[in-house]
Amino acid sequence: MPQQLNETKIEAYMRAVAWMSFSKARDEVTEALHLLDTKVKPKGKALPFQLLAVRRYLRIGDSKLHANWSWTEADVRRQYGLEPTRTLYAEATKVQTKFSQANPGYRLELTPVRSLERQIGLWMDNSTVQLASAQLMTDMDRELSKPDYPDSSGGTAVSKFAGKLRSAVVTPEPTSAAPGASDHGRGTAVDFIIMQGASRIAGTAKVEIGPVWDSKGWSTKLRAAVAGTKLRGPLKAPYEPWHWYL
Repeated sequence: MPQQLNETKIEAYMRAVAWMSFSKARDEVTEALHLLDTKVKPKGKALPFQLLAVRRYLRIGDSKLHANWSWTEADVRRQYGLEPTRTLYAEATKVQTKFSQANPGYRLELTPVRSLERQIGLWMDNSTVQLASAQLMTDMDRELSKPDYPDSSGGTAVSKFAGKLRSAVVTPEPTSAAPGASDHGRGTAVDFIIMQGASRIAGTAKVEIGPVWDSKGWSTKLRAAVAGTKLRGPLKAPYEPWHWYL
């Protein structure tokens, strides 16, 4: 029979870490943890997703997380016609035109700004997130079972747990950005998807990079269409030939 995790202790330490580690981004992290609480079904099963998200936030850092936190749906509606989003999509439209002219029968679709709420859904549905979060729960439960961690979280024990959580290795490493931390969340990055009629020819799945994007020349063709615009890329780490930014 699998060992029962001490979820109460894990949650207490996770929330203490979130409070202690973030001052500038404290409201943002609190918002993400709350949204995960309300969105994950069944109710009460959000903790693994929250723990994995906090690990990512620790790695990003307080100031950078606050400065680049994703917009909500309401923010997106207000900002879509303003800078930098207006320029991003104006430049992306130029790429669409050039690509279709150079590749008759094919076209580019653009991903929209990825709001915080949408990122919550992508985080929960991603299989790598599900696997990594389950592993992280087990590993952090094992860490908290050590005598260094009293049941009442506080002080040096929280600092030590924060370090362990930040440096924890998970397999697989999530392929989805933690909610609020996506490059697509503030109208500064866009993904291009190659279509032929109603058929998707090259999408945004990692498994398509070698056999589809690179081997079939779509990476080169997209770079040619982007040339001369204000867009930069593609994203190099991790390599995503479809991902371009201002």
